Amino acid sequence: MKEWGKIKQLLKESNSLSPHILTLQIAQAIVTSSANILQVFMVAFEVQTLLAGEIIQALTVGIFFLVGQFLINLVSNCLSEATDRQSRLLNFRAQTEISKHLVEVDYETFMDANFRQLYSDIESGFQFTGGFQAFIQNVVKDFTSFIVTLFTSGSVVMLVLVKCWQQLTQPFEKFWLVLGLALAVILPLFVSSKAGKLSGKIFQQFFEVNTKFNRLLSYYFDYAFKDISINKLLRLFDPTNSYLNKAEEQVIAGVSIDEKIQNKALSVYLYSDLLTNLIIGLMYVVFGLFILRSKALNIASLIAAVGTLQLLIASLGRLFSSWGNRMASFKTMEQYHKFMSMGIIKTGLTKTKPLITGQYFEIKFDHVSYCYPGQEKPALNDVCLTFKSNTRTALVGPNGSGKTTLVKLLLRLIKPTSGKILLNGQNINKILLDDYQHFFAVVSQHFFLGADSLADVLSVGVKKDKAKAVSALVEAGLKKRLEQLPLGIETSVSNTLNANGINFSGGEQQKIAIARAVYRDSQFYVLDEPTAALDPISEAEVFDQFDLLTHGKTALFISHRMSSTRASDQIYVLKQGKVLESGQHQSLMAKHGLYYEMYSAQAEFFIKKEKLQTK
Repeated sequence: MKEWGKIKQLLKESNSLSPHILTLQIAQAIVTSSANILQVFMVAFEVQTLLAGEIIQALTVGIFFLVGQFLINLVSNCLSEATDRQSRLLNFRAQTEISKHLVEVDYETFMDANFRQLYSDIESGFQFTGGFQAFIQNVVKDFTSFIVTLFTSGSVVMLVLVKCWQQLTQPFEKFWLVLGLALAVILPLFVSSKAGKLSGKIFQQFFEVNTKFNRLLSYYFDYAFKDISINKLLRLFDPTNSYLNKAEEQVIAGVSIDEKIQNKALSVYLYSDLLTNLIIGLMYVVFGLFILRSKALNIASLIAAVGTLQLLIASLGRLFSSWGNRMASFKTMEQYHKFMSMGIIKTGLTKTKPLITGQYFEIKFDHVSYCYPGQEKPALNDVCLTFKSNTRTALVGPNGSGKTTLVKLLLRLIKPTSGKILLNGQNINKILLDDYQHFFAVVSQHFFLGADSLADVLSVGVKKDKAKAVSALVEAGLKKRLEQLPLGIETSVSNTLNANGINFSGGEQQKIAIARAVYRDSQFYVLDEPTAALDPISEAEVFDQFDLLTHGKTALFISHRMSSTRASDQIYVLKQGKVLESGQHQSLMAKHGLYYEMYSAQAEFFIKKEKLQTK
């Protein structure tokens, strides 16, 4: 009953993703099965008519049969095309829902390793089981075909049985007739059932092995061998190709396991087909001899009875094979439902009051703590601090001090485990998420520009305005570079999708990211290690640009470059998830605390480096 519940849920989900898919599959299965049954009846009638010497009648009926068969095949092909199209859309829409969920789910869930692993498992599952599409095509179609064939074959066999029963006088003849017919049905049923269960176990094993093997292939061929830094490392440190040889051994081992499983599955199908065909052949021989001896039936009845029974056995075999493979499909579908139920989707909260009133605002962390899922030690512990409008705040501290976590909380990517974050006294969780996040313009070390035009890259998420985009690029220090571009603001930022695109330098890409922040026209700039990957000259240019852009505005600056903190109105020093010190540069230096140590150590490093370069 539990499995029937799963099937019911799958059918309901499939029909919601692709309306009328079940109706189309059932209709196609009925038409296709009817065409096969019609062929059996046509052969039976034609043989009987030819044996009777009625050639003209055989030709006439044969022509009608062919015309009918053509029309049925035409309808079947049309239904097949429509069904295939809807079936492909079924998986496409399911994968679209998965991708949509990745984007809409809360950031905390997205960062959960289990969530992302589940996504990878679903991808592998859809690849190896066929997802919704294969389940609907196999189970629904095969079950419908079996029902149609069972009804037809059962009707024909019952008519034959009744007629034979009436003609036979000896009890032992009736006994052998019933026994032979029972064996003709039970033996294929037994063989198909065993083969279906065994093939299901093999397919489940194949699915599990290939899920892991697919990760291995993806790691080596989609990442390791294509990554420039890894390639450089291998050229310098692995002249004997030990890494490549190890990869080759693992891939060959995986292929070998695959071949063994596939050969095992092939042997099951071969033995099953062999036994089934043997039984069908014996049916023709035994029933043929029986008919010749008793003269109870004509040759047409023999062909119709055995032919439809053969269709029934074949249909039964396909159904058992599909049913045997159901567990792998169930597992993938369960993973799909679990994935889609994970996390919190953005909700349309209604603003009870404006985001801010006037020019002044204040964001306050009120005893905020945060602990990542699965971790015992909090990343932030009882943090109290305030960001005020029109001020520049710096956030510093050693690695692992909680700076990144604090920024995630500020941007509402994650929610506090305890405590509150208030915007002008209002809990930020009560504010419409899109409105709140539009309040910020973020520039970070790890940014993504995409492959669209400059205008589209800058206006992502907001209305596109080319004049405003040009102005933002100019403010970010890209006026000269923009003038050199033949397509101007319509230039693609990559040649990945557009051959006419431009691969900008690291410094230029960073300035484009800054321009995107300027374009948003937000009230609060968050600059999270924006220059970590830049050379000193590019870094100096970007810092100068930041000074101009954030002058007289609200900005939060997170950087390991301690010199960038000197001009800040407020500096917070974090260590082990707590605010250890706060104040301005001079006052913090006078305390001779952690800030003093970090600043002095970095200043001393650069002084030594400068002395070495001048020698």
